[in-house]
Order: sequence, then C-alpha cells, then structure tokens
Amino acid sequence: MESTNTIQAIHYSEERYSSLTFITKNKNEIQDVNTAIKKVTKAHTFQPRVCITEKGEKTEINVEFHDDYDKEAGVIFDELMCELNIKNCM
Repeated sequence: MESTNTIQAIHYSEERYSSLTFITKNKNEIQDVNTAIKKVTKAHTFQPRVCITEKGEKTEINVEFHDDYDKEAGVIFDELMCELNIKNCM
C-alpha cells in the first residue's frame, strides 16, 4: 500500500471503550482505510464497530470497541496504524 501520511488518526479511550478515528481527504484514502480494516480484523476474533461520517470535504472512519475487558483493541489499532504507514496519532 502506498504511503498514506495525509490520513490523520485520533485515538480515544475511556475505561472499556476505545476508538481510533481516521480522517481522510479523498476516495483513495477511504479505500485504503477500509482495506486495512478488513485485512487486520480478519485475523482477530474481537471485531470492532466501524462508523463512517462525511464532514464536508473530509470523511471520518471511526473504529471502536465497547466492553474491551482484555484491552485487545490496542493490538488491532497498532496493526492498523502500521498497515496505513501512520507513525503517530493525536
């Protein structure tokens, strides 16, 4: 997958809830994020809820986990960030 450094990632976590939101600017970035989500989550039994929201020229793709007792979301988030070549998140 080509470098997608223009995709922003925002992480939020509270007790058993964790989310990672990707902010994309075009259809190619949306496709890259969706492909990465499918690839990474395929290898895990713990599956996220994925919500897509269009906000003007940007699209937010939110990957969230509820009742994450065993903190499995972190591993999936790390794999997503690696797959998309995103070095850090806000």
